[in-house]
Parts: sequence; structure tokens; C-alpha cells
Amino acid sequence: MIVDAVVANDEIDLAKFRISYLSTSVSKFYIGESEQTFQGRAKPLNFGSRVTELRALGADVEVIEIPVSPDDSLFADAWERGRYQRYWFLQLVASRHPDATIIFSDIDEVPSHQQVTWASENLGPDGIASLPMVFVFRYLNWLLEPHTQDYRPAVILKGTAFRPNIRDGGFPATPGEKGAHLSYVGFRAEQVREKFSSFEHTELDLEHLYRDGVLEFADEWGIDHIGRPGQPGFGLLRGALPQQMNSVLLAAWEMFPSWHRDFPRKPLIRRIVASSSLSSYRSSGDVKYLGDPSLSSFSVRFLRHLVNVVTHTIIRLTRTGQLVKRLQRLFQKMADLRLRTH
Repeated sequence: MIVDAVVANDEIDLAKFRISYLSTSVSKFYIGESEQTFQGRAKPLNFGSRVTELRALGADVEVIEIPVSPDDSLFADAWERGRYQRYWFLQLVASRHPDATIIFSDIDEVPSHQQVTWASENLGPDGIASLPMVFVFRYLNWLLEPHTQDYRPAVILKGTAFRPNIRDGGFPATPGEKGAHLSYVGFRAEQVREKFSSFEHTELDLEHLYRDGVLEFADEWGIDHIGRPGQPGFGLLRGALPQQMNSVLLAAWEMFPSWHRDFPRKPLIRRIVASSSLSSYRSSGDVKYLGDPSLSSFSVRFLRHLVNVVTHTIIRLTRTGQLVKRLQRLFQKMADLRLRTH
């Protein structure tokens, strides 16, 4: 028996796709939700009121309400509250199905049929495996790289192998076609706002990040809407051709055509400038950074920022190198002095 266990917030369309895609492999679908977000805010039970709609897809779907902890003050932050909710839910599902193969993930982390089949046929009673995923961002054919090749928080396990903090990783990967992490796929600005105010990354709970125009700016330039030019990949996304999309993405495209969008044709350097501008907007909230990156003023601002980063890096590394050399000389003098005294 194969069971699907996901923690969700309000992603109804993602749930519909997930159930439709996995229904040929999965016997039972569990969706866990709580009246409290990971950040501790009150929220409605979005899935409990729509379970009949999900069952209409022809699958056995059950929504489980994850109780609010009786002592919320025990949680230091959203990460701890999230771990409590996730593993309370998984432990319940595992106790109901100790001999089943259980997919455990967020609702937007969808494994491939090959991954699920391999795990059901090969995992022993203590077996746990990670589910590698292609990481797409906002649209099914927009890839977030270089993170695409190493995204593995979703796991698949035997019910008897349950343990806390299982999403921390370190488990061997399932072979076969990768699954797909549909990050923000199909989201409107209000859904981004809900996610930012709910999930573990509290540093993104900034009202100006989901104002009108932010997603449109990111879509126009094919960049990460969070603004991350300092990370590998410069916050740039990459468009994928249909033949480069796996079966999970193609199935989602067939069910929800609006989740696919042609990738913008923009000069690379201007896209980097746009990513830098969006990062500045994230830090300041100043809408002037959401202007046209083709303007010379944006280029000057970007070059000034780049020069400052390079200069400070050189200064820091130089000072660090000088400090290390001085410490080495000091230790050598101390050793020489000790030899003389003996």
C-alpha cells in the first residue's frame, strides 16, 4: 500500500493536481492542516471545508486537523513550530499504516511515478529515501538554478521507519526520473502574501514584497521574485523547452495550462541588473528600484554596488590575510622564546 501524506496551507489547485497525478499509484491521500500557521498566526481550515471537492477526483482523501500545541511558548521560532506540526502529522499517519510506503512532503513537492514505484518495491522496514526534485519557480517551465540539481527535503519511507526531523536529509536518493518542486507555481500576489506570512522563512514576511507590480517585474525579467543576486545563479531563472520538462511538469501543464509561460527574451546583463534592483527593493521597499533596468541610472547604480562589493571583499580578505600572518609571526616568536628559556 502507498500512502501520500502532505502538510498544506491553502494550495487547493496544487492538491488537485497532486491527487490527479498520483492517484494511479497512491491508495490513500492525507492532507494535514492546522488552525495555526508555522509563524503562530490563526488561519482557517481551508481543506477541511473542501474535502468533498477533492474526493470528486476519484481518490480516497482524508484531511487531518493538526492540533495547536497546548503550550505554544515552547517554540522558539517558526521552524520549531513547523517541525512540531509536520511530525505530529507524520507520526499519526505512520501509526495508522506501519506497513505502508509513505510519501512525506509539502504539497508542492510532487514525486515521479518511477520514484514511488522504486521505493514501494525496494524499501525495507527501516527504509527511508530522499526524493530528488527539479526546482521550478512560478511557472512549470521556469527553472531555479543551480538549486535544481540538489533539492531533497521530501522523503519516502516505510511506516515502521518513522523518526522525528526526517526532512533534515542525509538519506540515499531514489533512482529514476526526478519529481518536481512546484514553488509558487500558479500563485497570485495574495497567495504569495499568505505564504510569506505563514511558512518558516520569517525574513520574507515583508509587506512590500507582495505589493502589486513585484511579481509582474520578476516575470518580465525572468528572475527570482525574492531578489537574490548575491547567491549562486544571481537570482536568474532559466526557461525550459517542452522536451526538457519531466513527466510531472508535463502532466501539470496539461491540467493547468496557465501554469506555463513563455520565458522572456531579455539581455543577460539587464536581467542581472534587474535582479540586483529587486534585491535593493527587498531591502528598502523603495519602488524606484522597480523601474526599467535598461535605463542608464540603473546600470550606474548596479555598477556602483558591484564595485563596492568587490572593494570590500578585497579589503576584508587582505586584512584577514595580514592578521593571519601577524598571528603566525607571534606564535613563532613565542615558540622561539620558549626554546631559548629551556
